[in-house]
Amino acid sequence: MRTRKQDAKAFEAMEEWNAKYPPGTAVDLKLPDGSIMRTNTNGYSGVTMQGQAVIWLEGIRGQHLLSNCTPVIRTCIGCGNKVHPGEVPACGH
Repeated sequence: MRTRKQDAKAFEAMEEWNAKYPPGTAVDLKLPDGSIMRTNTNGYSGVTMQGQAVIWLEGIRGQHLLSNCTPVIRTCIGCGNKVHPGEVPACGH
């Protein structure tokens, strides 16, 4: 049975994700067999009626747990600085 604490934790995870990562963010999804699949988010995250923070991904049916998704941090080709999803490179490249 779900608790209010679990619900609050899921909503907090959802809000934190949505604040940091816009739709279209590249992510690595950990699949049940342990392999990794790179894809993009297809919208904002949400919380299921079961109290789980989830996200929808391009090219994959259904929703997936946020805990199985890792945002892809890219490297600026102009200066080599790390650029997190949703950020504009400070270097202007």
